[in-house]
Amino acid sequence: GSFLSRSFLTRYGGMLQGCILCGTMGKNPALGLGKALAGLQKKVLGPRSRGKLIDKLAFGSYNKRIENPVNQFAWLSTVEQVCREYAADEFCGFEFTAAGYYDLFSGLQEVNSPKWAQEVPKNLPVFLLAGDADPVGNYGKGPTEVAEALKAAGCGDVSLKLYPGKRHELLNESNRQEVYADVLRWLEKKLESGT
Repeated sequence: GSFLSRSFLTRYGGMLQGCILCGTMGKNPALGLGKALAGLQKKVLGPRSRGKLIDKLAFGSYNKRIENPVNQFAWLSTVEQVCREYAADEFCGFEFTAAGYYDLFSGLQEVNSPKWAQEVPKNLPVFLLAGDADPVGNYGKGPTEVAEALKAAGCGDVSLKLYPGKRHELLNESNRQEVYADVLRWLEKKLESGT
């Protein structure tokens, strides 16, 4: 979701009055390799073939810092029931197709390119939230990198909050009430100031 939002910002950000990005990532030097692999699989096995190897390469290490993970989706939340429900949901956790991975990696290259932050409207308030135990954001480094890129590009209202020990799905974390309160506080502040 944050990747699509970041792409949207460069195209239509002028229509917005603010943006909240939750659990985003920064630069990943392996994106080019992932895209090439997905492109090769598209050609050899077809665009709708399931990317089992790509999935393993992309997500296989996400649980490496978790002691006794409840399942392969433990990286999503410290709440084990959330991870179990995710695994049980037929609409979650499936492997993308080769074309799906190709498009994902292409989009990630776009939003992590040096010019991305330059194309975000400079007066747009942006609030980045992430868990510092989220492997998607490289344990807090990615969202920090995105916030710094926006500031360096001249965006004047950029906020970042990292939640200690929390993982990717902040709205499904053990401290979700704190996250909701932080989002509400940010929104109210922006409404009061008229930005």
